[in-house]
Amino acid sequence: MWKTNLEETKQRYINWWNHKGIILNMWEHFQEGVKPHADVPAPPAPKDLNQKWFDPEWRAEYLDWYVAHSCLKADMLPVANTQLGPGSLAAILGGVFEGGEDTIWIHPDPQFKDDITFNPEHPNYLLHKALLKACKEKAKGNYYVGMPDLMEGMDVLAALKGTDKVLMDTVTQPDVLEHQMQQINDIYFKVFDELYDIIREGDEMAFCYFSSWAPGKMSKLQSDISTMISVDDYRRFVQPFIRQQCQKIDYTLYHLDGVGALHHLPALLEIEELNAIQWTPGVGEPQGGSPKWYDLYRKILAAGKSIMACWVTLDELRPLLDNIGGDGVHLEMDFHNEDEVEKAMRIVEEYQSDSRQALQQTSSSADEQTSGQVINLDDLSDDQAVNRIIDEAERKFADLSNKTHQANSANKANKTNEPDRPSLKEIARERLLILDGAMGTMIQARRPSEQDFRGERFANHPVDVLGCNDLLSLTRPDIVLDIHRMYLDAGADIIETNTFNAQRVSIADYRLEEYCREMNLEACRLARRAADEYTAKTPEKPRFVAGSMGPTNKACSLATDTTQPGWHAFGYSTLTDAYAEQAEALIEGGVDVILIETIFDIENARAAVEAARNAARKAGRNVPIMLSFTNVNGDGVNMLGQSVEQFIDSVAGDDILSVGVNCCPDPLTAVPVLERLGSRTGYLISLYPNAGKPDASGRYPMTPEMTQAAMWSIAERHVTDIIGGGGGGAAAPPPPPPPARHLPRQFLLEARLWNPSRDCVSRPIQYTSKRADKLTSGRADEQTRTQLRNSLTVKALQKAIFRLPKDRLLQAKRPSMTPQKTAFRKTADKPLRRQAPTPSLTPYSRARPTSA
Repeated sequence: MWKTNLEETKQRYINWWNHKGIILNMWEHFQEGVKPHADVPAPPAPKDLNQKWFDPEWRAEYLDWYVAHSCLKADMLPVANTQLGPGSLAAILGGVFEGGEDTIWIHPDPQFKDDITFNPEHPNYLLHKALLKACKEKAKGNYYVGMPDLMEGMDVLAALKGTDKVLMDTVTQPDVLEHQMQQINDIYFKVFDELYDIIREGDEMAFCYFSSWAPGKMSKLQSDISTMISVDDYRRFVQPFIRQQCQKIDYTLYHLDGVGALHHLPALLEIEELNAIQWTPGVGEPQGGSPKWYDLYRKILAAGKSIMACWVTLDELRPLLDNIGGDGVHLEMDFHNEDEVEKAMRIVEEYQSDSRQALQQTSSSADEQTSGQVINLDDLSDDQAVNRIIDEAERKFADLSNKTHQANSANKANKTNEPDRPSLKEIARERLLILDGAMGTMIQARRPSEQDFRGERFANHPVDVLGCNDLLSLTRPDIVLDIHRMYLDAGADIIETNTFNAQRVSIADYRLEEYCREMNLEACRLARRAADEYTAKTPEKPRFVAGSMGPTNKACSLATDTTQPGWHAFGYSTLTDAYAEQAEALIEGGVDVILIETIFDIENARAAVEAARNAARKAGRNVPIMLSFTNVNGDGVNMLGQSVEQFIDSVAGDDILSVGVNCCPDPLTAVPVLERLGSRTGYLISLYPNAGKPDASGRYPMTPEMTQAAMWSIAERHVTDIIGGGGGGAAAPPPPPPPARHLPRQFLLEARLWNPSRDCVSRPIQYTSKRADKLTSGRADEQTRTQLRNSLTVKALQKAIFRLPKDRLLQAKRPSMTPQKTAFRKTADKPLRRQAPTPSLTPYSRARPTSA
């Protein structure tokens, strides 16, 4: 073929269908400045629109010239676009063709009947075959002949009879509509197979839209009409038939078109056999390389699907890959010349190398674990069998939090030697981790004056700085250092830097923006000094430093007062820049973890996560991230109506250490949220509540002893891994850890982890003392019940909860990272079954795509 690096591109496509690596392609080709691959003359101009679109010989000559003069660098494929309009299956079934200047229109069939039949001698079907055969003969093996965009399902039916009528059918004759969907699917397979036999190159084929390739049958699937139907209707009239196509076609890609279709994404992700999803934002929205869509891509990748991002510009390329990683990413770039292509190739090669290194490390690790995935219980006693299952499930749960599509980014960032000590995650598997309390409360208790905040350095600062706690790291470092030491004396494992507001957005109120970086660096130095002092005294208990990043005093999701200092240019990019400066300083200062806390607006948090990840990458370090939310109800929704769980899914990655709640007035009110987060994520769970509700003077009613008692009741429930103090929380000895081995939160019984038989408990259980008595009644002796009630350790649970006959204990299976089923995988040497996408463009138009 005319493409010189075709074999490399084909291998990259095989990797992509298997959710690995990057494809660098473009939606259409360009010819300007390209050296022709062959001396192919251009055909004469078409006589009219009918010849331009419906004359197989003329189109074959034109496409031969088109491909011969197109840029084929990177992963751009030589493909003849044989498009006969978007959804040409409708024309095959009776729709009426009309050639336009830039596309082909398909009008409804004036004789449409509810009983849909296929006529293999229909002129429009014969035209399809004649066009493909003419192009195939002309190609002579120099390029692929692409599969036309047939479309399917409700989109085809809408083209046949009208969109409004199809929508009415969902109400007036749903059974007829459902039957028609099956009829269209059956016809689709007949047509697809016959056309595939014409265009195939061995088993290989290419698809017109996106000029994409697969080693077997592939197709782009869609349902653009789904923006106008409910989730229930989608699951009835669309999802089952998309699933059929995914099961019968080797490689499938779904064209998700417009924000109005996003509510159907969960149903799409449930289709195991679907390989990839292409995102078209739609009219009025930024194109596929925009940061607005990072969370969407991450969610799709985390569900085990590859993604295709379209109309990505060169300046968007690196930020996009920084944020979503380099595995399972198909880039349809907006190139205009070969210089842009070569620049993009150099950028992508950096991420391809990282992915290859991560893949090698992951493969060797997986090989080591494979032999231990099946547990043989035949020769074990009841207790031994239970112990073995628990140990195996615990190991696999640990794997769970380390298995996302951000693994390649984390591996790349991990370029420096880490301290020779257990990680926070490892310590949390053995006992509760203790976070310090409120820095602000402890500072206020010392009643620092305006002069304390100013010091000599800021004596002439033009505005008051009283209350700017972050500034004390520069002017009264002795206060900050002493507070760190008090919390460490009280038993803290993790102390936070005094940087809650140390970024330009918040600090603008004090006109101190230019000192933000210095505040962060000095705060890190103080916390690092204190933590290292105490670690040196008792090396068996290492102390850690968390770089605190607060929410700022503004919200991306809400309008702000532009008359206030620093608010005149506030937006997502402004916030990201401010967080970037802070995160880079914190990481340079040597923090062990970034703590993004008191999150009340997930858009602010998204900017903080993006900044933290970019800063870690820039520093060449692997820095975990803790996320802590506030004002979250039992349904996981914050005060702005935003779903915390969806946000956590969107930023999923190896670098997320924990998720949790802070600054709630009553610790017990957080339990439903913690249980919800614990049952849906593989991360550690944290809680650091306020010391009650502050009174009119700002004083908190709960003493350290009262807070300690409340937190012990939380610890006893085993719904959290990290506890600490929030607003009003002062330094006091933490609650003693549970005796023996702390039962990790992950050990809550759950069907996804245990796969128990129907007679076993299969839902999460709160292990309170009262519930423990009920659970152990009749199953264990008094000594065991007392042990469970007092300590709630693993051994007690083994005896009291899991004491079941061997034949009723199923072997543990690796759990899924998401509530949906994950896509099955084949061996590395055999390509996965996957598919490709489709837009509404012609080979002649570079107009941006619109919904069909």
